This record gives sequence, C-alpha cells and structure tokens, in this order.
Amino acid sequence: MKFWKKNSNRTVTWVDWSKGGPHPAKFQRQDVTIELLNRLRDSRKLCDYNGKKTKICFLFARKFMPNTLDRLLKFAPKVMKFN
Repeated sequence: MKFWKKNSNRTVTWVDWSKGGPHPAKFQRQDVTIELLNRLRDSRKLCDYNGKKTKICFLFARKFMPNTLDRLLKFAPKVMKFN
C-alpha cells in the first residue's frame, strides 16, 4: 500500500445505525436536507488524524439511494459554502 504511514487507521465513512437492525439506514430523496448534510459535517467531536485533532472526521457517507442525487447536488454547495 502506498503512503501507509499517512493513513491514520480510522473510519472515513459515516453511516446511520440509529434505526437498528443488521444494516445501516438507507437515505431516500426526502431524507436529504440541509440539516442532514450539516449533521454529517459537524460531528461535534474531535477526531485524531495523523496525530492532529480535527473536526472533519468523515470523508464519505453511505447508503444514499440514486434518487437522492439531485438534492445532494442542490444542497451540497450551500452547506459547503461554495460560491
């Protein structure tokens, strides 16, 4: 593996286990809101990344169904403050 020393050996994927069961929750179109995206980005905790503290704990989120794409593309620039 290239650059293995830069890997902090932590999860980079956010999933929602709040509904219980053997699999994480799936997100449908109506689930994708600005509030959800803000919750994904603001974990309200600090994570270690290569020996430094950061609030950016996850790089990816899982279980978004294909019908969520239009809302993700619409809301992401607002949440991430792209101009």
